[in-house]
Amino acid sequence: MGLRIFGLNLSALHDNKTSSRGEAESLYARVRLGAALLLMTIGGAAMYGVVVALPALQAEFGVSRRTRRCRTR
Repeated sequence: MGLRIFGLNLSALHDNKTSSRGEAESLYARVRLGAALLLMTIGGAAMYGVVVALPALQAEFGVSRRTRRCRTR
C-alpha cells in the first residue's frame, strides 16, 4: 500500500535523495509543500470572503449585528 491522495500514488514520489548539506529535497516534499500552501490560500480567501460578503447578506435579509443579541435576563 502507499500514500494515496485523490487516487494518485504519492509513495512513488518519495525518493530518499539528499543535497550536499544533508537536507531532504524530494518531489514528495515539494508536493506536500504545494498542498499546504494551496490549503492555506483557500482558508485565507474564505476568511476574507466572509468579511466581504457579510454586509451584503445583512442588507439582503434586513438584519444588522446590533439587532441580534443574546439576552441573559
